[in-house]
Amino acid sequence: MWLFDHRGGYALLLIDAETGKSEEFPTPFPPGGDCPYASVLSTGNRYYTHFGSHFCEFDPVQRAFTFFEKTTPQMAMSMTEDDAGRIWSATYPNSGLVAFDPATRAFRDYGSLYQQNWAQYPRSVVADDAGWVYFGVGSTAGQVILFDPQTSTATPLLADADRAHGYGTVYRDLNGRVYASSGGDAATWYECHRGQAAKLQAPPAVNHKPCITGSQGLVHPLFPSGKRLKVCDTVERRMVVEDPKTGETRELTFEYTSEGAHIMGM
Repeated sequence: MWLFDHRGGYALLLIDAETGKSEEFPTPFPPGGDCPYASVLSTGNRYYTHFGSHFCEFDPVQRAFTFFEKTTPQMAMSMTEDDAGRIWSATYPNSGLVAFDPATRAFRDYGSLYQQNWAQYPRSVVADDAGWVYFGVGSTAGQVILFDPQTSTATPLLADADRAHGYGTVYRDLNGRVYASSGGDAATWYECHRGQAAKLQAPPAVNHKPCITGSQGLVHPLFPSGKRLKVCDTVERRMVVEDPKTGETRELTFEYTSEGAHIMGM
């Protein structure tokens, strides 16, 4: 759990769901008032986020931040893991894109890939089974960007006349394809693969490829044991873990430090 006070996202809190014992891991870079707006838990059981113009990796087994790197400003609006295990992060405010390979430890900052005269929110990013990356941009005018990592080429999918207020969105299907929506009230859908996009006559029935990722509201409540996090109350500092097999619950308390909220006025 990320802890956030007037400093920004100042630490990651790790809580033992069996005992309630908690440990704090200070953010390994100055948060500068910023905080996570997207994160991803990889299939390798490592946790990634990107804010304050830094990308970072946390390993819960080592109980440590095991990688961080300064990037093009500023913070991820969406993150994903591709079929090769690489982690991708699409960032506000100028459609930045970075990639990290946990196996080789190689990190690549591709910089800002799409220019507009307004701050961009790339709220979804996915990769197809050929390694191409796609991200949806909003919200002044929706757009979808097709990115080839081999050539570092970014191509907008939508002509300006086809863009509507809102967000372009992208989804990864189990068939290896990516499905993209132009956004807006009368959205147009596309099937994308290897950087090619085919317009669809109707919205597809997408069979989403699982990926534990999301925005600042991400909650992944499932434990490998099958138990579920039912309550996590940071004000009262209590959590409730439920065993769906038996219906039994366990209530635990935990602790954390804080320097206080960011008060805007009084």
